[in-house]
Order: sequence, then C-alpha cells, then structure tokens
Amino acid sequence: MNTMPAAPSMIVIQQRDKAMLDYALAQRSAWGDCRAKVDGAKAWNENVSD
Repeated sequence: MNTMPAAPSMIVIQQRDKAMLDYALAQRSAWGDCRAKVDGAKAWNENVSD
C-alpha cells in the first residue's frame, strides 16, 4: 500500500517557485539591496522558466 502523496505537477512547482522568487526579490529590494542585481535575477529566472 502506497501512503505517499502524489508529487505536484511541474506547473504547480513552477508557480510555487515563481511566487517564492517574487517574494524573495521583494524582500531583498525592501532591504536596500542593489536594484540592478534584483532586476537581473528576476529577468534571468523569467528567461529560464520559459
């Protein structure tokens, strides 16, 4: 008998990761980190996930 739950789909994983990235980047910019680094990381993530 398999009692492990089914793994989430790749779409769900990508949506979760994007939400977490947006949150993390918002926190970094809120604490005064270099905006160019934040924008660069976000742009990189958007290109990688497409």
